[in-house]
Amino acid sequence: MSNLLPENRKRELRQGYFLRLAGVASVFILTALVFAIVGLLPSYFATIIKAKTVEEDLKYAENARPTKRRDIDLLVSVKEVDTLSPVLETWFGMPFAYQAIADAVAERVGGVALTSIVYSREGKKLVISGAAKQRDDLIAFKNVLQKNGTFKNIDLPVSDLARKENLSFSITITLAYP
Repeated sequence: MSNLLPENRKRELRQGYFLRLAGVASVFILTALVFAIVGLLPSYFATIIKAKTVEEDLKYAENARPTKRRDIDLLVSVKEVDTLSPVLETWFGMPFAYQAIADAVAERVGGVALTSIVYSREGKKLVISGAAKQRDDLIAFKNVLQKNGTFKNIDLPVSDLARKENLSFSITITLAYP
């Protein structure tokens, strides 16, 4: 089949085709951009609003004072405890007892779980109850406590060592006050 159009007309048609193609492609790209922007705008505005809300909450939290009665009572209680600390220290040696309890908990070895700690002012005794997975764990715990200078006498009844596994125990410790 022969082409009956002259060359300049062919060129004009080809240019017109490419212009229409470029026009359709640019409209398609612009439409896609518009949809993308419209789709992202709600998220953008939500993020801006959330950021402002967080900033306002942070400013409020920094400047807030306790207004509830319960919060005020708690602050008063904490202040009272702070003022009574020296009295407790001189009367009962409580900070030392607290330190002894903290030492006992810190010395706990793996396989030993503490269930209760009871402090008695009379006799300066600390009773630690708990459970040990194995007898060796409990003996290791007792040995570690004996090496600590805070404790004067450590009493672990032999009956607590009767079983080999899953032991319940109660250790009575006499504290060595300075």
